[in-house]
Amino acid sequence: MSFSSEVKNEISRITPEKRCCMTAELAGLLRSAGSIRPEGEGRLGVSLSTSYPFVARHMKRILSEATRENPMVYTTKAPGRYTKNRYEVRLDSSDAAMSLLRETGIVTQEDGLARIGTAIDPSLTHTKCCRKSLVAGFFLGSGTVTNPERGYHFEISVRDDVLAGDLRRVLGAFTDIKAQVVRRGDKFVVYIKQAEQIRDMLGIMGAHASLLKFEESRMMRELRGQANRLSNLDGANIGRLVASVKKQIAAAESLLGNPSAASGAPPRAREAAKLRIRYPEASLNELAKLFDPPVSKSTAYKRLREMEAQASIPQSE
Repeated sequence: MSFSSEVKNEISRITPEKRCCMTAELAGLLRSAGSIRPEGEGRLGVSLSTSYPFVARHMKRILSEATRENPMVYTTKAPGRYTKNRYEVRLDSSDAAMSLLRETGIVTQEDGLARIGTAIDPSLTHTKCCRKSLVAGFFLGSGTVTNPERGYHFEISVRDDVLAGDLRRVLGAFTDIKAQVVRRGDKFVVYIKQAEQIRDMLGIMGAHASLLKFEESRMMRELRGQANRLSNLDGANIGRLVASVKKQIAAAESLLGNPSAASGAPPRAREAAKLRIRYPEASLNELAKLFDPPVSKSTAYKRLREMEAQASIPQSE
């Protein structure tokens, strides 16, 4: 089971306790995974669709509690070995369907006519608990979240830009949540890329076990990244150190191999050359303690640089 499926499975086990929160979640489900079916003679039906059996059970349960009807679940066998089945939860009662559509703000009355609106009904977002349920409904209907071991991405896709803008504002009402909107084909995607915000979204939707798993995976991923960076840094430092020592040994041999250059060099430069040749594997700190008398690390560095400069001075024959 994918991480996104695990999150949906966890959320689908939660049934809102308050009627207002149940209405808000149904609004999110209908907006993201619902459709209105004309059934002739002015009658309407409502359907919710999903590829997850546990989400279908949740849809049936919450529709039943909200409408006191008995929605039916239909399974469409998908062709192909690896294609998921589709589950459609249908509410065929026209009166119950119309009542639900009005209660969720999807159908409104204007000039005596019923109209389908695209905006989220503001009455569904007055309280924090209702906003949480609304977001949970949207995520169950059309949301995904990437496994934190591979990256950080949370998204909910909707049908139009007005709805996407409204959903973005709903998410923005939660502390430190800053979602973005992008068009992808005929859909508008509301997404979040920051790990901390995705973690908070899991908590907002009530997926607390998934939140803990997300945090554990995120910490392990960051620790592995730190270890790799340190390993690369150490490798680069060792390479630079070896190259520096080789350069110092070559300069020391050049200086001491030329009597004229050695006699003209300051005693401290000659001492640095002798020590570097005698102790090629010594670190700068260790080499500093071998001078007579011992010197600081910075002084040892200056003397080695002076030795290199003396070795590079052209000598007259």
